[in-house]
Formats: sequence, structure tokens, C-alpha cells
Amino acid sequence: MTLNLRVPARPAASHGARAPQYLSPATQSISVSDGTGSPSAFTVGPSAPGCSASGGAVACTFTLTMGLGQRTVTVDARDQPVSGGVAQGTVVSTVTAQLFVYEGQANAFNVVLGGIVADMTLSVGTLLFWDRSSATVSVVAKDPDGYVVAGRYAAPIVVTYTGNNHVVLDSYAPTTLTDSTQVPNVFSPFGETLSGTVTATVTNGGTTVTRSVPLTGTIQSSTFALSNTYNSSGTWYGAVDISTPIDRAGQPNVVIPKQFYGGTSKIEGVAFDASGNVIVANAGSMSVTIHAPGTTFTALPVTSFPLPAGSAAPTAVAVDTTRIYVLTADAIEVLSKSNGSLVATVSGGSTALSGASSLAVDATSIYVVNQTSSSIGVFPLSANGNVAPTVIGGAATGLSAPRGITVDGTSIWVANTGAADVRAFAKSASGNVAPARMLGGAAAGMNTPYALGFDVGGNLYVADAGVNKVLVLPAARQGPPGATQQIAVTGNDVMNGTGMSVWPN
Repeated sequence: MTLNLRVPARPAASHGARAPQYLSPATQSISVSDGTGSPSAFTVGPSAPGCSASGGAVACTFTLTMGLGQRTVTVDARDQPVSGGVAQGTVVSTVTAQLFVYEGQANAFNVVLGGIVADMTLSVGTLLFWDRSSATVSVVAKDPDGYVVAGRYAAPIVVTYTGNNHVVLDSYAPTTLTDSTQVPNVFSPFGETLSGTVTATVTNGGTTVTRSVPLTGTIQSSTFALSNTYNSSGTWYGAVDISTPIDRAGQPNVVIPKQFYGGTSKIEGVAFDASGNVIVANAGSMSVTIHAPGTTFTALPVTSFPLPAGSAAPTAVAVDTTRIYVLTADAIEVLSKSNGSLVATVSGGSTALSGASSLAVDATSIYVVNQTSSSIGVFPLSANGNVAPTVIGGAATGLSAPRGITVDGTSIWVANTGAADVRAFAKSASGNVAPARMLGGAAAGMNTPYALGFDVGGNLYVADAGVNKVLVLPAARQGPPGATQQIAVTGNDVMNGTGMSVWPN
């Protein structure tokens, strides 16, 4: 096989950029290996065998023998001449290529040598905010001669970020860079002041180069700094509405995700814990955030956890003292409340989860309402895997496209959306059974009940999309109830009221 190469003239100063099809002017030897035996080594220079000089550049032609068939060939350019039959010095450009060598014919190959990265400079671009907050990261790689490598790198540059727990490297942009055209990004779904470090690392021939740049500044935020709060037209969506009926001391807080006509809500579940923290399931950023008691969602969450890899978009969330329960259409992801680690996953054909829209928990069980199959599934709190629940469903139940669920000490309460009523079943119920209680009709003011919750006094709160109000039904709930209070909700927020939660509860 014949190897032809040309070493360019060395410039007076090290500057500018060099495309990937180059040999560094520092090249004094070439090493070629096909993985069998010792590499072939050739000295490069004006007076070296097979070489000639012209205008300061050196052109060389070398002949070498290589095995037949598929070969993995590595070509290294080094900055010292051959000694003892071995190319010496530092690798200044290299390539590894898959070649197929045929018998009895001339074999010619084009290979592109990548630039060895000996130094890097990093910078972070202007922080932007639209449907998410992001900043570009510029990585400028230089070869041993000080030239910018404009094109392929001999080894990939890996970019990482450490700092604010809400900032991550953008999964839609490259983080392992193989050439100079690739640009990584950092982004955050929240408005915040940044403090962290972007680091780029590359290893060539056992030598590692690491460079870092601090990420500082402020990512702009909206009033509701949650989960992609703008759509492409600039319309608000995915925010959260805090309603404080009467006064904070005398009445609970009610939290409902917003949804606007023409938009898609990115917040699909909210829940108060016993301390008044607000847990939010964010479908836009595929995360769970925990917000301090009394929040108006203008401050950063106390904690943020990404949903487990491979999770579907959440539809609801519930919480107890130690765990967060995230519902998707066909699974329940149980996370540690302290660190977001995955504790259990309930999924599979035996679970009977079908268009699951809401869930509730108590000290012993997980309760899920399935909108598609018009049924209720009750799982033990310790459920994990493809677990069969106790199912409440069938014609006798009267369930019709139910959307919301909550529990009290003895009963499972369901927002029976399709029939415009609320139905209660004993916690011990199973199968095709009639409800123990039914609430609804004109006296209750119900039209399209979506979500339910109890306050600490036992009053039942019903988020109704048809009247865009939260109806408060008395604790006794005897006879055909009338709402003792109707809380008007701004906008059309109850359209996504499956996430309503009440506190204290």
C-alpha cells in the first residue's frame, strides 16, 4: 500500500484555524498500524527517504505492507523523527479508520486526520428565555501548534455541568463533541441566578486536557416560573393558580393547575403534604418540584427531582410522609421524598391501569381512578411491579369517565365526570358494586366535576370544569347536598383540575 502525505510549511506565527485534512507542520514522523505486529514508521523531512521539499512544505511517498481483508488502521503524526524503527514524540494529529485491503490490486484510501486537542477555551453565550431558559456553550479547541481545530477532533471532547440543581445540559444538543461544528447548551426550566461550572475534557494518547468556565448571570423568569410557562405564541400555560378562600387562618388553600384554551398544560398534578409544602408534577420538564408552604410560585422550588428515565408524562401526583407517587396513564412511579430516587414502579398488564387520571394514598393503599375503563384500582402501599389491584368497576358502580379521586377515613370518593356527580365506595368494596353514596344534581351545582379534596374539617371540595368553580360541600354530606360555598376560579383553570389539592387536610 502507498501512503502519500504533504506537510505544510510552518507559518511565522501560530494563529488562525486549520481544517481537519491536515498534518501539523510539527510532523517529523508517521506511524501506521493495522493492529498486527509492530507499526510501520517513517521519518518526515526535506532530506528523509521518499520526501522532497518545495516552498517550505514537504511531500512524502511511503510504501508499506498490510494484511488482506478488513483492517482497523491507525495513522499517527508525531513531532519527533523515527528512532530505533519507532516514530517518536507527541502525537500531533491522528485517525483510526476501517479499511478493506484487496489482494492483487492497487489499494487507495482517503483518511481524514483529526486534530489533537492540546488546549481549549470555553465561554457561555447570552442567557435567553422563551419556552425554556438556555445558554450556548462555545468550545474552541486548539492543536499543539496553537491553531484552532476547524473540523474533526482526534478524540471527542466531553462537556459536563455542575452547580444549580435546576440547570442541566440540554439533551437536545450534543454533550460529546466530535467536531468543531457542534455546540452544547445549558438550560433551566426555572428563572434563577446561576452559579456553577461548565467543564470540557478530552484525552489524547493518555494525556487529558480539562478546561472550565464559571456559569454566572440570571436566567429570566416569569411570574409563574414552572415547567415551560410559554407556548410558541407567547400564551401563558402550565402555571399554577393559588386560591385562598376567605382567609388563610380560617380556611384551607386550594391549588389548581392552569390551562388556557389553545394551550396545553404542562403541570399535570399538584398535592399538599402534611406540612403545607406543594408537590408539583411537571410534564413539560419531566420533573417533580417541591415548593415551600404559602408559596405563590414566584420563588424557586425547595427541591427538584427529574422523573425516572423512560417515564411517560405524569397525569397526577400524591404524597405521604416519605414518598411521592407519580401517576402516568399506565404506571405508578414511587419516589423517595428526600432525594427523588426510584423506590418502586407499578406497571404491566395485571395492574389494569387504563387511562389512569388521578390517584390518592392513605396509610395502607394507593387508589387510582381509570378514566378509560371507568374503574377504580386499589393497590397495597408496598406494591411494586406487575401487581393486580382490587378493582371496583362495572355497570352497578355507575362510573362514567371518572377523573378525580380522594379518600377519607372510610370511603373512596370519585369525581364521576361523565355522570356529573360524585360517588363514594367503601374502602373494602370490590367488583361490580353500587356506590355507598352519591352526590350531585342541580342542588349541588355540579356540571363537570374533575377533582376532589377534603379539608381538615371534613368538607368536600369539588373542582368543576363546567361551572369553573370549586364547590365546597358540607362535612355531613347528607341528602342531596347544596354547596355551602362556591369559589370562583380565574381563567378556565378547572379545565385541568385533576391536580387540585386542599390544605390543611
